[in-house]
Amino acid sequence: MLSALALRAVLALGNRFPSVDGVFYMDQARRLLTGGELIFSTFPPGWPLLFTGPLFLLGVDDPIAPLRAAQLVNVVLGTAFGGLVWSVLRPEAGRWIATAGAAVALFLPRLIMASTGDMSDVTYACVIAVCWLLDHRGASLATGLLLGYAYLIRPEALLIAAGLAVLHLVEERRVPWRLLLGFAVLSLPYVLFIHAETGRWSLSSKAVVLDRTLREHPGAAYQSMILDNLRLHLFNLVRLLGLPLVALALTGAVTRPGRWLLYLVPGLLPPLFSIAMVPRFWLPMVPFVLLGAVLGGRWLLSRLFARRRSLGAAALAALAATGVLVASLDDIPEIGRVHEEYAGLRDAGLMLRMHVGPDTQIAAYKPYASFWAGCRHLRVPADMKAGDVVAYCREKGADYLVVNVYIALHFRPGLLDLLESPLPADLRSEVTLVKVFKYPHRDGDNTAVYRIEPRP
Repeated sequence: MLSALALRAVLALGNRFPSVDGVFYMDQARRLLTGGELIFSTFPPGWPLLFTGPLFLLGVDDPIAPLRAAQLVNVVLGTAFGGLVWSVLRPEAGRWIATAGAAVALFLPRLIMASTGDMSDVTYACVIAVCWLLDHRGASLATGLLLGYAYLIRPEALLIAAGLAVLHLVEERRVPWRLLLGFAVLSLPYVLFIHAETGRWSLSSKAVVLDRTLREHPGAAYQSMILDNLRLHLFNLVRLLGLPLVALALTGAVTRPGRWLLYLVPGLLPPLFSIAMVPRFWLPMVPFVLLGAVLGGRWLLSRLFARRRSLGAAALAALAATGVLVASLDDIPEIGRVHEEYAGLRDAGLMLRMHVGPDTQIAAYKPYASFWAGCRHLRVPADMKAGDVVAYCREKGADYLVVNVYIALHFRPGLLDLLESPLPADLRSEVTLVKVFKYPHRDGDNTAVYRIEPRP
């Protein structure tokens, strides 16, 4: 755990660029401290609420402080996750297998990367693992409270809470009011918050994503999308942990079903949405996939290696370890690599930071300039010509428009006219060039900053 902590700390310090989704989480935390306001977002507030404390200590005057605050929490919890996995596995697997499971949690490349970034995966994984441990100790109120907080991080925790409530009701023949009360203490205020902000009753601020998915994939197209996503999603689990471990977990699900399966149910939700299927969706389920693999392995040993149990256990362990190693080979080179390194957008935001206030809007496709400037972001829409983009941004109240070469070429070709010199005649009275950031050896980073002129 000490070596894993040191590795995470070094990698986190080397990562000086936020992720796209992380920007929105960090904006919530920053605005909570600077304006005393929890802004509504499709990104739930549980994760930014957690690193608001470290951000308060670091101070919001430093542009990189929100990223460092999020990374600090992730580094600590990413290391603690190894101990939690050990605690989850120890009663069923024994000391040595539990230690091997902890090693997977500490050194799996995807978990290392998640522990050095700004997203909520590691935090949610730790909270859910603690919920499992508390529930096994009979601490219903504490389990409910923690599940309520998990719901504020990822709304799919509602499925675990509902499953546990039904299970307790069946097993104990009475309503598990302590569990339900604990969950309601934190979840109900958030539901009321969503209603106050949107005017509609919903269990998640991400309901808008499902609405968009259903509009984009009506009728049979939605079923086809789910099947396509599911194939990719399940393959990503194999990519994460290797085929032997996944096969053992499936064996455990069939032969040794139990409440551990409740903790895997939320992992099946991403295919319902029109979003890219990525392996990180499975990270919070790692302890329970490993637990399922232990249960499946024990069943196989009792059936196939009854007379040579030690030899069979060693063979299964070696097979599972080899599978994890092979699955990790493609991810190992990605450790420490920054995928969203937009130096031009960073420098544009840092330059504008001296000229904007918290409520100033900076229009761009990606939110990095506004992150570094410490103000609001307005996303540039697709399929618009440059003149229409400027008119849209003006109508929405944006003061600046930031255009990056790489983004214009690959995501928003309508902005290419704003990279011409001189500007086309129809744009010259609409915007004023503030500054151009040029990078001789990385043309894609070249970035232009425009001030949007008000209408006469």
